Amino acid sequence: MTLAPSNCANFAEYFQSLDWSATPLGPLRQWPQSLRTTAEIMLSSPQPAFVGWGDALTLIYNEAYLPMLGARHPRALGRAFAGVWSELWPELQPIIAETLAGKAQYFVDHPVDLAGCGPPTTRWFAFSYTPLRDETERIAGFYCAAAETTEAVLARQRRRDGETCQAFLLNLTDAIAAGSNPVAIQLGAARLLARRLKVSRVGYAEDCGDGVHFRVIRDAVNRVASIAGVYRYADFGPRILKEFAAGRTVVWPDIAADALLTDAEKAAHRRLQTAASVNVPLLVDGRLGSVLFAHHARPKDWTPCDIAMIEATAHRLSGSLANVRLEAALLRSQARLRDAAEAAGLTYTEIDFVRNEIASAGNYAQVLGFPPVEGASGNGFDWRMSQFANRVAPEDRPKWLQALQRMQTTGHSGPVEHRVVGDDGAERWIESVGKIERDELGRFSRAFLTHLDVTAQVAGRRDLDRARRQAEEILASIGDAFYALDADWRFVYCNARAEQMLGKSRSDVLGRNFFDMFPMVRGSTVHARYQSVMTDGQPVQFESVSPILKRWIAFSVYPTGGGGISVYFRDISHEKALQQELVAAKSEAEEANQAKSKFLAAASHDLRQPAQSLVLLLSVIERQVKALPKAVETARKMKQALDGLNGLLTSILDISKLEAGVVEPSLDSVDLSALLDRLKAEYAAKARSSGLDLRIRPTPLCMRSDARLLERMVRNLIENALRYTPEGGVLVGARRRGDKVRLDVIDTGIGVPPSKYDEIFREFHQLHNPGRDLQKGLGLGLAIVARTARLLGATVEVSSREGRGSRFSLLAPAAACVAPAAVATAPLEDRGGTLLIVEDNSIVRESLGAMTGHWGYQVALAASGEAAIERAARENWSFDAIVTDFALGEGADGVSAAREIARQAGRAIPTLVLTGETSAAQIAGISASGFQIAHKPIDADDLRRKLALMRSEAGTPQQEPLDRTGIVPESGQQSGSER
Repeated sequence: MTLAPSNCANFAEYFQSLDWSATPLGPLRQWPQSLRTTAEIMLSSPQPAFVGWGDALTLIYNEAYLPMLGARHPRALGRAFAGVWSELWPELQPIIAETLAGKAQYFVDHPVDLAGCGPPTTRWFAFSYTPLRDETERIAGFYCAAAETTEAVLARQRRRDGETCQAFLLNLTDAIAAGSNPVAIQLGAARLLARRLKVSRVGYAEDCGDGVHFRVIRDAVNRVASIAGVYRYADFGPRILKEFAAGRTVVWPDIAADALLTDAEKAAHRRLQTAASVNVPLLVDGRLGSVLFAHHARPKDWTPCDIAMIEATAHRLSGSLANVRLEAALLRSQARLRDAAEAAGLTYTEIDFVRNEIASAGNYAQVLGFPPVEGASGNGFDWRMSQFANRVAPEDRPKWLQALQRMQTTGHSGPVEHRVVGDDGAERWIESVGKIERDELGRFSRAFLTHLDVTAQVAGRRDLDRARRQAEEILASIGDAFYALDADWRFVYCNARAEQMLGKSRSDVLGRNFFDMFPMVRGSTVHARYQSVMTDGQPVQFESVSPILKRWIAFSVYPTGGGGISVYFRDISHEKALQQELVAAKSEAEEANQAKSKFLAAASHDLRQPAQSLVLLLSVIERQVKALPKAVETARKMKQALDGLNGLLTSILDISKLEAGVVEPSLDSVDLSALLDRLKAEYAAKARSSGLDLRIRPTPLCMRSDARLLERMVRNLIENALRYTPEGGVLVGARRRGDKVRLDVIDTGIGVPPSKYDEIFREFHQLHNPGRDLQKGLGLGLAIVARTARLLGATVEVSSREGRGSRFSLLAPAAACVAPAAVATAPLEDRGGTLLIVEDNSIVRESLGAMTGHWGYQVALAASGEAAIERAARENWSFDAIVTDFALGEGADGVSAAREIARQAGRAIPTLVLTGETSAAQIAGISASGFQIAHKPIDADDLRRKLALMRSEAGTPQQEPLDRTGIVPESGQQSGSER
């Protein structure tokens, strides 16, 4: 770095030679004495320092400050401080402001992000800011002494990382020591490392011996899948195997961004859900033996501490695994005794018969509770052993003496468990093992006895036995069958119920592989569910046909601590059979209900045809007998009878509409006051004629509902109340219930038993009308209320006391009341025009023709869909409106015929479809056509209004001459006036 121009020997000369007159400070000779003195002190200081002086805080600094400035020198000298350190100014400005306010400040290990000294980096400094005063005692600037503490900070960080790593390695040592086999040690270390690094996966891979493949046996995973299995090194690139062979750690912070990897190699990593990894190879005799890897599902900036911990774990794990394998081999061969000093609670006694000496471990008294027999003695081996035997509990002494005798005879004894009593009176459980050696003459030369304190183990076994007995008692007492499998699918327990269901005794299955005992389970749904619990560690409950028992079984499967499972199961074949019977019964009931609906629909259709004829003919008769009072009365009674039949058919139709789903509610705010006032005016006379008091309580409430459907429900409830109230009265009112409104119809009638609440809402069900008197209704009113309420999302409630009366309520959401808009209605007039009537019933056809002709329409008649199309073609498709029956025999139905005529005409023709159908499917089909629909029998006035409304919406009729009756006969028929 150039510190000064080439013609200056040092920084001080450069400082003196700078053209200060070009700076806000002016020439050096004009500087105030206070600034000159401060500058002299600063320039002679070996500590980095700088001064900000004047309004612009012009920067001057010493040579020691140059490394902190970096490339900013020499341009920074004499410039405004804020411009030199622009990137730090937002952070430094408050500090400098407080200094200029007279407050000295000091900062230690203050981080600073420096730009301008190479790549942006964080460094740490100690700063002291001191206010500077001029000759007038005014604060004119500040003095800052700085010292970089980056190395100290990083050193502390490295020390902390080292301590962290050391603490981890201590925990790792404990985890490795806790492992009972190589796989457990690998998995324990992997889990510990994965938790410490917070990574997605840590595992241990072993070379398969061919230099081509490696195997992952177990891995610790976090939110990614296990990759246990066999893989090829080549899939991850040739570089990795080369690095491994050289014993070098391979680090990938971001695999996707690594330019040295091919797309195929990156894809191999993606398949393992790996975006970053550290891989530490472990060499054995110069060859690759295994790899410890750490994977993360996202890119990761691995720190040196991370890599150090992974490498340390790898090397410790490698050594520990080698030791475990060696120890296992040594234990299998039983070639050597374990050293007594290797484990706490183990002591020994060595007797040298040649030297007549006895030596014991230093912890002998601590383990056994009494001191050993030390030193030389003239007494023999038997005496020494008898001294020990005196310490053995009397109950255990015989087996101790037997073990001693075996050792003298065979040279070996043990292990034998016994109790000894120490000097403190405490009883300890000891496991003793003895070995005696003989010389070439067969004499005792050396004896070695080890004594291990197993008090805790014996207590633990007793507790375990007690707990096992309790668990077995509990498991034997439960009603469910139960068995437990370990991680290798071996039976470790089964209760008596499981023995009974599986047909195997406990001795048959314990320790045996589950699939060896029951091979039919392999590959089944039961196998898959068991495997999921072992893999995921989450319990499951499921029902399935058991491959073993061939019956429906309910399973509850839970994970156990060792990677196995506990299975509770019970036979539910009986419950399944009952469920199937219930489903069959329900299906049978639904089929019966559908058959009933079809029967009612067919009966309704067949009754509507003659009913329609009666309605139309009665309308003609009423005009003909106006001058005959007795005949008028007879016609009135006929009309009452016909109204009863029409009411029955209309109720059946309403039920059919609700079943068909063609009733579409229009939800809005309904003024209950206006609704109830209207119903009061309508039903007051009827109530008085029955001697009943009908009271309507005024209400300001409004309900969110469909006004038309709501009125129908309330009508049905009022009519039902009046019909079944012999004396007293009926009260109708509404009240608020939270965010809902409840509309009540209360009567003093005969009441309903609570057991019959559900029945009264069924079709044609009446409690007090065995003779089916039509004056007492049809048994459809409450059924219509219930179905309509479901359609509207309302609730129907009933409360009743037999002989005292009933309350029927409708509960629906409350709504804000809205003033009704004024609707101007103009009287409808007969518009005339050409009208095509299509009806297969000759009486109804001719009655309709005569009546509509009387209203001023030019009428053409057709008895079938095909005849209607032919007649329309002869008239050049010129009809203004069509009235057609839906069912027209075997040919085309009325809807199809009307559609074809409109298609040929090239325009929409107003069409009214008359039907006696009540089936849900037929009603839905007609409604989907878009034509007007009316149900037989239709009243003459209703028909006249519908025609007038259709014609008025369609426009002016065609003007053609009419005959005297208004009927245009079908071809080959006489006119109506001639018949």
